[in-house]
Amino acid sequence: SIDFESLHELVDRCAAGFSALGLERGAKVALLLEKTPPLVVSFIACARQGLMVVPLNYRLRPAALAGIIEQYEIDALVVAGKFLDLLSEVPRQHGAFARLVVCEPCEQEEAGALGWDKFLDEAPDEAPAVEVDDDEPFYLNFTSGSTGIPKAAVTTHTNLFFNTLASVETFGLRHNDVHLCMFPAYLHPHEIFYRGLYLGGTSVLENSLFPKSVARAISEHGVTCMMGAATLY
Repeated sequence: SIDFESLHELVDRCAAGFSALGLERGAKVALLLEKTPPLVVSFIACARQGLMVVPLNYRLRPAALAGIIEQYEIDALVVAGKFLDLLSEVPRQHGAFARLVVCEPCEQEEAGALGWDKFLDEAPDEAPAVEVDDDEPFYLNFTSGSTGIPKAAVTTHTNLFFNTLASVETFGLRHNDVHLCMFPAYLHPHEIFYRGLYLGGTSVLENSLFPKSVARAISEHGVTCMMGAATLY
């Protein structure tokens, strides 16, 4: 359980950590993560520093992931330890491995990698202030790739803000709503937490989409709203 003050502090540390890694405005940070706190923290920290998020689909094969990392010239990787094997076909001399942050659970060690806790602990006191333009690209939203190679749609800060505002107004969402985050971390990641963040509400991260898991999360956390694909319902 993370409150807003703690989230703010974590984002500060993460933003400073990205800066310490030499990432400057416009650099691309790939996130190979499930719905966990590091995903949310990294996403917001990138927004703060003018970095571009590239969410990676952990259901893709290593060769497909290697192609995306190469094609989109990824500068840094934040990876769950359980997914390190998926990077097996990315050359270790690739620049992204010079800025590799590994989150738990970690079943193997990667030479030169920073653990998530160490990455935050060793970050400078604060990150340089960055004036981010509302209409500059923020993250790449990949298609499913069902008919070919996944293609990246460019999403701006303005897109995310007005998407969130429209959802809040259309559905009459309130600050005390509890949002169950249904979308995968690699597909519309802002759906996971932006409405709760905008309203000062609560977001519940649930990786399993089995009916019993969803029902249990709704019951245990008092969920009041959720969004998902039609097949899920």
